[in-house]
Amino acid sequence: MWPWKKKVEPAPSAEELALQKQKWWDEQLAYVRRCADEADPKNISLVRSDERYAILTAELVRRAKRQVLIHVNELSPEIFGTVFMLDAFETFLNNSRPDGTISIITYVPITPDPGSTLERLVALPRVFTTVEDASIRTIAPFFFAVADKASYWFKDSNKDVGVFAFGDTDFGARLDGLFSDLDHSAYRAA
Repeated sequence: MWPWKKKVEPAPSAEELALQKQKWWDEQLAYVRRCADEADPKNISLVRSDERYAILTAELVRRAKRQVLIHVNELSPEIFGTVFMLDAFETFLNNSRPDGTISIITYVPITPDPGSTLERLVALPRVFTTVEDASIRTIAPFFFAVADKASYWFKDSNKDVGVFAFGDTDFGARLDGLFSDLDHSAYRAA
């Protein structure tokens, strides 16, 4: 066939795009859950999308039994204001130890829309939010989440790629200590 006579494929419909996105989401969720089930600290994988960070954060929260520490730029409604994330937080609160907590440090103050899923999430019991002083950005230019000092994702704020691992108690404990240092230099959100 001549190049100028190529058959032009029609653009996928909105329904086809939604199905493709759901299929991708399901595949990513299955992969993350398989990694979590194996909990092999030598299995460190790359993260390249906000959607994968959302899946990872939710899975860390869902599986934790004692403590989840999250350090992010902001609690974006696209990631933290979803029913998927709210369900993960509620699962943690129902299945963790009675003194289990979720602590979140952000750079940007948390101002959810009234009645939003994000507002419900930050109002949950045992969920604590803190706003980090702007001067800390130069000292800690990265984001992470760590659960029970053993599983985490970590991303340099200047890079597009991050890493995650389940069962890595060495680096998980370091992130836990770093979070404590950051928390001491931040102020409690109202």
